[in-house]
Amino acid sequence: MAVPDAEGDDTSARDVEEFLKDWADIEHLWMRIQYAERNALRLGDTVYLVSWSKAKGRPVLSTLDPGFYFPVLPDSAIGADTYPTKVHCRPIVK
Repeated sequence: MAVPDAEGDDTSARDVEEFLKDWADIEHLWMRIQYAERNALRLGDTVYLVSWSKAKGRPVLSTLDPGFYFPVLPDSAIGADTYPTKVHCRPIVK
């Protein structure tokens, strides 16, 4: 991950880059991406969910089985560029 101008004198850009690197380590980002992409090969797709955790006070990353992801799109949604207005997810019980 790189933030533009993070190597210059701009300390705020360096702080943002450091925050993102720390967050990626805490969330095991690369492991989760690898796991999700393996499922994507097998299942044909994957879903990443980034949400805010009040308990942790930071964003958290989850991956969802695409078979349990049901986006609700408006009637005018023709292309893939339309973001769902609501998403229904079934919890995966292990």
